[in-house]
Amino acid sequence: MAKLGIRCKQVDRFVDALWLNPELDVAFRGTRLQSVELMVLGLDLLSRIASRFGRFGRRVFEANQQPVVTAMELFECIPPADAEKVLIEPLKAWLKDPPEYDPEGWALSLLGKS
Repeated sequence: MAKLGIRCKQVDRFVDALWLNPELDVAFRGTRLQSVELMVLGLDLLSRIASRFGRFGRRVFEANQQPVVTAMELFECIPPADAEKVLIEPLKAWLKDPPEYDPEGWALSLLGKS
């Protein structure tokens, strides 16, 4: 993400929360937190999609980040056990059918198409 010039406060806050939260450290030692794994996979997927668009990749990332960012914000507000119940299915569905381009159509206007 840094190579693409993408800075996202929500992503930074999520990573900090994962890194500094002792409750999550204990949870990760005992079991997998599939919701966290799926959010990381979502960020990786968005980064790979964005990298295909070169200097416009940051905009593609921003246009498609909302489902993952919403999941991260929700994860911060609820206990990890509840997050597992609430977030896994929507994240799996989003990863199963990820955006291949920008659904908001910003690139079409840049390319002179309507």
